This record gives sequence, C-alpha cells and structure tokens, in this order.
Amino acid sequence: MPPAPARQYPVKSPKSRSLRTKRPVVGELAYEARGSVLSSRPVGWSHLNWHRARAAYLAISGRGSDLIDTGIGQSQGVIRDVVLGRNSAVWLNLVRIEAVAQHIQHVIGHRELESFDFTPADRVWVLSYSRNVEDNQAIFRRLRAAGVREVVYVSSSSTIVNRETSCYEYPRVKGRAEAHVLTLPQARVLTIGMMYSDERELPAGDNISTRYDELAEFMLAPRWPVDGARRKLLFRVVSRPFANRMERGMYRLYGHAMDLVRSRPCLLRPADLVLRMLRMRWYGYTYSSNRLWISTMS
Repeated sequence: MPPAPARQYPVKSPKSRSLRTKRPVVGELAYEARGSVLSSRPVGWSHLNWHRARAAYLAISGRGSDLIDTGIGQSQGVIRDVVLGRNSAVWLNLVRIEAVAQHIQHVIGHRELESFDFTPADRVWVLSYSRNVEDNQAIFRRLRAAGVREVVYVSSSSTIVNRETSCYEYPRVKGRAEAHVLTLPQARVLTIGMMYSDERELPAGDNISTRYDELAEFMLAPRWPVDGARRKLLFRVVSRPFANRMERGMYRLYGHAMDLVRSRPCLLRPADLVLRMLRMRWYGYTYSSNRLWISTMS
C-alpha cells in the first residue's frame, strides 16, 4: 500500500496575523522530508524547520552516514543535545530562536556539571568559558568520565592570533581549551567568528563573523567535514563601513602600528583603551584575528 500523502500545514502570511499555523512535530517534519532529503528547502518552510526535518529524517532512516558526517564513529540514532553554558552570551542569544529552544531541552551551568545525569546518547555543546585553565580542563575530564557520545567545543576564531603572540588572554585560554578537548576521542571543535544578529552590530572594517541563525542551523543539523577532520570553521567575512574619514584613518594608522610591534601587539594597549573610549571595536586581538584570517583565506 502506498504511503499516505504528506500532511499540509498552512503557512502564515506576513501580512496576516489572524491565521494560526499548527506547528508540526519533528516526526511529522521528518515524514514530509522523506521524499526530498537531497533537494532544496520546500516552499513555505523556514531554514531552521527544514534542517530539523532533514536531521530527524536522517536519524530515523539511518541514511545520514552516506550524506553527512554527524558523529565520530557512531551509527545514526537518537541523540540528546545538551548545552553547557547556560549563562553564556552565545546561548542567551541562541535561545531566542524558537527552533533551538524547542530542540535543546537540557541546558546546564558549571554548578550542575557534576550532578547532571549524562547518558551515552548525549552530544554536549560546550559554550562555557573560564579564565582559569584548570576550570576548563575539569569540564573535559567530567565529560570523558561520563562517557558521552560526542563533545563539541565551540571555540573562537580569535585563537588564530596565538600563532603570533600569547599576550592576549582570551585567545590564549581558548586555544589551550581546544588542545585539551581534542585529547577526547569523541570531541570536535567548532570555530565561530564574532557573533551577531544584525550586521550593524559589527565593528567597521572586514570582520570574521557568524550569524546566530547560522550557528542555530548547525546545532540542529551538524554537517562536519566528510574527510574525518575534527574541526569545522563556521564563519564568513562581513564588511562594514567606517563611520567617517577619521575612523578610517585611525584604522589604517593602527594597522601600521601593528606592523611595527609585530609579535608584541600588547604594547598598543594604551591605544586600545583610547579606541574603546571612542566606542570603536576593531582593535586588539579582534583586529589581529580578522587580518590573519583574511590573509589566510585570500
């Protein structure tokens, strides 16, 4: 007997507020996605719902292994996503996205780490950050002992500056955390850029950046490199205009100063404080990180 036709759900028109759309559950979304899992997003579906449907279909059908890499040495099955970093700025913005809030039901902070009941089906997204290197290492020891399915450490594109200097604390600590988490065989590193919802939130100049909805889509349906690599870069270059000629001139002057100090950019911290007072955000390791990534990508 042929399968029943896919159920149709009305799509709310942007001009109408009276029509209430029934929200399909993940299983129903997966059923509707079954015939076109490799095709483009159906008309009327949001990107996030389509990625949720596709991920659910792959998990149910077991077809994920020949399309995308969704886990390290694991067969497809039910995965419970857990976020560690309840109070992180990234999570506080992600949770505003409805699909993320519905999909990820387990969000914990450092205080719950020891008492939380992890399972072998857990994929843990680590958004937490501590200036104390030992605190970060304690997180990974706990996850190793818990025997979770997968650990995804969400890192920062700023760690690239560690190639030239170790004077910046944040990139230095994040880089050490990356190295430590990769000692876990089930761990991966997801590198994101400067997070934003609206491009106007970004500094002037060229920025290595990631939209919150891009990170949300990845978390709902992870797509790792199929060559077995354990790192994924999730960012792009976003260019923002300078407020005026003076800011553009200061940006160029700062670049010349960076070239002069080379491996000792922290000598420019007095200038960084002035730029901060002027509400300019492209100085310090942000400037160095953007410059290094763009030169690497070009």
